[in-house]
Amino acid sequence: MKIEVLAIGLALLIAAPAQAADAAALAADHGCLNCHGVRNHPHEAPLLKDLAARLGRRSDVDAAARHGLEELREKDSVHAHRMASDESALAILRWMAQGAKMR
Repeated sequence: MKIEVLAIGLALLIAAPAQAADAAALAADHGCLNCHGVRNHPHEAPLLKDLAARLGRRSDVDAAARHGLEELREKDSVHAHRMASDESALAILRWMAQGAKMR
């Protein structure tokens, strides 16, 4: 029993960086940083780091991601937002809620 618990724990430790890398890759693939990467003009999209900080203030990562998805879908006029599936968007938003660290 203890070996099974250790194996599960080890698998989770190994999977977490892989999931973060996958989510970071999704963000890059979907072009999130094209609009949320740098701010050259005051009317541009909020920075990814600022969005991540806002999502990270919530204690429940999944609730933060779902809230972020609702907000993302409200911005229906943004082409890239419409192109991302809910599954991809939630993976990116969970990564953001966990600090959006590139591992």
